[in-house]
Amino acid sequence: MTKNLKLSEEQLKTLKLFSYYCGSYGAKTATLTVYLNEGGSIDWVDSYWYSETNTLIDTYDKINELIDYILRETELLNYYDYDGSGTLHFEIDVKERKMNIEGYHREYSTDDSYKEWNSEDDDFGDLKEDFDRFFEQMGDEPGKLSFDGSGDSGQIHDNIELSSGQSMDIPSFIEEWCYDMLQYHFGGWEINEGSQGSFYIYPSRKLIELQFEQNIEEDEGDGTVGYVEF
Repeated sequence: MTKNLKLSEEQLKTLKLFSYYCGSYGAKTATLTVYLNEGGSIDWVDSYWYSETNTLIDTYDKINELIDYILRETELLNYYDYDGSGTLHFEIDVKERKMNIEGYHREYSTDDSYKEWNSEDDDFGDLKEDFDRFFEQMGDEPGKLSFDGSGDSGQIHDNIELSSGQSMDIPSFIEEWCYDMLQYHFGGWEINEGSQGSFYIYPSRKLIELQFEQNIEEDEGDGTVGYVEF
């Protein structure tokens, strides 16, 4: 529910003077972003305000103290009970003398994809004989080779997990091939939010299946969660 924040006359004067100050930069609006942790605790606050043309507007102590008061001494953040991170956008309308506070929270989901390669269909190209020998070595026992990546770092796990609960070392050509397939079909799989999944190996069918999960993070708007008219 949108909250009309009750401020003192001195605090309203601070907002009015700051709006004049933002106008001296040629700004029609000025926006400050506050970053929130899980549950709504404050992570950090931007060091600058930004105009609608992305001009940096220097802040100063009086307005910093007022924003800190709103965040810590009012009930503004009571609405935020999400499991992930989020942001608050404090936007001052210089002409209308109003500050709106817009809330956002982070939503997480995955986009699933599937690929398969079959030796019988010659999907392994020049490596077909190497794969056929590898499938024969595994026998009838399926295996799984998992991977994950995020923040510009990705890795395929050290061992193939067999259905019996045992594990086996990854042949170097298999590891290299898996990295190549991830890069070719899902370039950037280790960047930012990243991804995870597994290569499922079925030796009796001479088949490898890739189950791929791309992580997705999106900001969902909560609308105006607070405002002040000054």
